[in-house]
Amino acid sequence: MSDTNCQINIFKLKTTGEIIRELREAKDLLLRQVAAKLDIDTAILSKIERGERKATREQIVSLAKILDHKKMTYLFSI
Repeated sequence: MSDTNCQINIFKLKTTGEIIRELREAKDLLLRQVAAKLDIDTAILSKIERGERKATREQIVSLAKILDHKKMTYLFSI
């Protein structure tokens, strides 16, 4: 098989932060709005979204509720 006929599919797994950002933006929520609902500083939520800081289990559960994402709520409420 020649190189021109061979295609490689590369899957990029999304980080938790990337998923949170996508869900937040899909609901047209500002970073500061979600941070206020979580009772955390906007900078902390920004770092979580960028993967510079890990969210706590409680923050993930709260985020799932705020972003109305039932699958995420189920996974982290076990």
